[in-house]
Amino acid sequence: MIDPISIGIWLLAGAAVGAAVVIFWKDIREFFIKSWNALPQDVRNDLHGVVAFAQKIDAKMMSMLNYYSYNVGTNEWSETIVTKTITANDIPEHIRNRMQTGQKVNITDDLQKELKLTL
Repeated sequence: MIDPISIGIWLLAGAAVGAAVVIFWKDIREFFIKSWNALPQDVRNDLHGVVAFAQKIDAKMMSMLNYYSYNVGTNEWSETIVTKTITANDIPEHIRNRMQTGQKVNITDDLQKELKLTL
């Protein structure tokens, strides 16, 4: 027979992990919307793509949104990068594990899936 206390502990641990993931995506979603609203109108009008990254730099964890736009009038591409410092505890474990190398980790697909669920 399984000990009811053990089941309760596992359920609480699972709920805590789930809550951290929800908080992370809520913060990233708000960061995305806030940075989108802060972009100049000409960049927003000519936007061709957005890429989301997470990166560990020394002891800091960073979330980055790279916006790519093309201006037909000037025939030039531009990249606008918006960054935010985040804590390791707020990052889902599967993304945190990918960040161990110190390289930028592309989380665009993760963000896209999450935004489709929440917007």
